[in-house]
Amino acid sequence: MRAAIVTQQVRNAAHAAMARIAPKAGEQARQSSFVPALAAGAAVAAATVGSVFASSGVLHAPSQPWDFQGFLSSYDAASIRRGHQVYTQVCASCHGLSRIAFRNLIDVCYTEAEVKAMAEDVEVVDGPNDEGEMFERPGKPSDYF
Repeated sequence: MRAAIVTQQVRNAAHAAMARIAPKAGEQARQSSFVPALAAGAAVAAATVGSVFASSGVLHAPSQPWDFQGFLSSYDAASIRRGHQVYTQVCASCHGLSRIAFRNLIDVCYTEAEVKAMAEDVEVVDGPNDEGEMFERPGKPSDYF
């Protein structure tokens, strides 16, 4: 409703401006190019005013009770430990974590001793040895999943 009133006011102002201009014999061409420019300016003004009023009825997302408080908070270690357990038992057969090393879990959800024990349970292909062959060795915390 307010946008329609403002649009009508802009039209009235444009008509008043047109009425004040008295056409002279030599300025007929100038006035004919002035009218479309004035109409375009009025249309832009009406569209701008309308968009300002249209944004007042925006729905905002509801706030959620997340358990973190931003950059200074910490992880929920129990949830991360459970997620790692589900990954190793279910997801690891098809999906890999090729960019995550065992050391990334230290002080997040596991201690250094626990991470070393988990890494040693995995056999990693390494090499080549002195004879130029690949060999298997127990994993280290710097190895990737």
